[in-house]
Amino acid sequence: MDVEAGVSQALEALAQRQQHDPATGRFVAGNTTAGTSLERSGAFWEAVEPLKRELVQRTGTALAVDDATPETFLGLVDAYAETRLFRQAMYRRLVELGGPITSKGKARALYTAYLSALDRETKLAITLGLERRQKPATTFADVVTRGR
Repeated sequence: MDVEAGVSQALEALAQRQQHDPATGRFVAGNTTAGTSLERSGAFWEAVEPLKRELVQRTGTALAVDDATPETFLGLVDAYAETRLFRQAMYRRLVELGGPITSKGKARALYTAYLSALDRETKLAITLGLERRQKPATTFADVVTRGR
């Protein structure tokens, strides 16, 4: 699934949830109306969990992750997926708000957070490697040696 489309679908599903108590008019637990970035929203991370798993799997495949891959590297792949999903959600929210600049000509705080997430995503991508890695080829001698 396209990450941007998946994040949009998840955010739309969250927006359609009940945000206010019909009797009191107060916000209900888990509402997303008051959130600007949804960084601390359990509902957001739950909604994008399938996307995150898919992105981690695709990234792992592209980087030739296998059983011998260090745990620290796997953690970076996980962090990359979270950062990318979070950045996509912030971008969509900026578009909904009419762009990064307010009507008074000031940059939105969300825009600063978006740029920070973009920077973090870029650093993680560079750390992981922007190129596809190859797994070492198994030679015939390796197969024979393991068979003994």
